[in-house]
Amino acid sequence: MSTPVSPYDEIVRQLVLPQEIRAIVEKPFEERGYPLQPEKMYDYEYNELTYLSSVCNDQRVVLLHIAGDVIADRNNFRDVASIAALFSARSAGLFFFAPVKDLNREYNITLATRLKEDNKAIKEARFFDQADIESLKNKPAPLQKRLVSNLLFLDSLLANGIGSKTSVTTTTVVDLTEIQDRVIQILMLHYETTSSPPRQFFGLYRSELKWPPDWDWEPNDSARESARALVGYLIRQKTYPPGIMAGYKPLGALLNQLISVVGGDEAIEIYNMLTNYKLIENADVLSALKQRYCP
Repeated sequence: MSTPVSPYDEIVRQLVLPQEIRAIVEKPFEERGYPLQPEKMYDYEYNELTYLSSVCNDQRVVLLHIAGDVIADRNNFRDVASIAALFSARSAGLFFFAPVKDLNREYNITLATRLKEDNKAIKEARFFDQADIESLKNKPAPLQKRLVSNLLFLDSLLANGIGSKTSVTTTTVVDLTEIQDRVIQILMLHYETTSSPPRQFFGLYRSELKWPPDWDWEPNDSARESARALVGYLIRQKTYPPGIMAGYKPLGALLNQLISVVGGDEAIEIYNMLTNYKLIENADVLSALKQRYCP
């Protein structure tokens, strides 16, 4: 007897756009010199997620397929939101294609708006249902390309040009979303070694991080959601207010707590994160961590 597949896992298995949808949207990306390419990432339970994206000048446009039979059921909205949250911090444009005629537009407009409010990196987010997909499919090729470009805001998200032919002076920017999923995984690994309920476990971390009074985040009864939300919140804060945790970035303060409890290869990995992403700017602290965990 086969094991039932959860709605979350069903979404994860089908994130890559089906070929019939990809054929509709891919041409404008190719003509700009930034074709859609498969990428992979891992969620906090080590599930591998494969999806299509286009990257231009460090801006990532992500196109996701959301299984129609999943999003059609209101009981699965939380799973859809969990998937959206995984990509929200790493995307300038986040677009969902759900081949279902009864898409709950109010929910999806609300979710897209909330994603943009919670993650300043997101400039555009939108859902497309079966009616949208069929409308684009039935348009003549020139009009189809123009509509796709406008609906996905490609002129702004992809800089409306062939990047490889334009010389641009850029400044290296530390992108903490590159390590976000791995930090969540390590935090969850530590949580799974304890018997504490999520609110108690993540509440303790909150207090250990010298939480500023005007920061607004509380854990809930889901360990997975609390870990994801905590790490995402710390990344978005970027710095502490003056006079609090001098020399530490918020995510660095969390990793400094984690490194003392995970040990082994994870401790070495955390130390490399702290140095490579400049999350602790105190040379004495880094030297002590290196001597203890990276002998």
